Amino acid sequence: VYASKTNLKQREGRVGRTKQGQVIRMIFEKHYKELANESPAEMQRTCLETVVLKAKRLNMGKPVDILGLALNPPTRSAIHDAILVLKELGALTRYNRDCFNYEDGDLTFAGRMMSKLPIDVRLSKIILFGYIFKVLDDAVIIASGLSVRSIFKQQNQQRLDAYEMKFELGQGSSDCIAILNAYKKWR
Repeated sequence: VYASKTNLKQREGRVGRTKQGQVIRMIFEKHYKELANESPAEMQRTCLETVVLKAKRLNMGKPVDILGLALNPPTRSAIHDAILVLKELGALTRYNRDCFNYEDGDLTFAGRMMSKLPIDVRLSKIILFGYIFKVLDDAVIIASGLSVRSIFKQQNQQRLDAYEMKFELGQGSSDCIAILNAYKKWR
């Protein structure tokens, strides 16, 4: 997401506090004029799964009610989507206090552990299962590789080479195995 005009103005205010300085924005004036005046609130841009898990861990009530109290609350459908993802990952049960609940669920042990890791919930589940199956090092390597855009170099001329290398390292199975094998080969 591009910075907003307000963010750029704020950064301009930081220049010259301790030493003389000036701001140089390397952007076309036409593009600058098209920038939004303000950025959307963090709560509306962030991945809500982690926020919902942390709220559940604090046992403050339904996630829809808690997040609805934010200054700029996320949409109700975004909260429902986050809850659905958490239920699919096994972080929340389908039930809340023994009653089926679409908007809520009880926190599972896996969900409690996932909420303590400062990473995406999908990656935290990989690490959690790596611990359970005693392949933690490999799970951390795979999760690290999945947390970035791509570990395989993909410039215009080298896309085919990168794809062939990934296929070779993955031994025809998956990108996760390719990431693990690439790390082991590099190491």
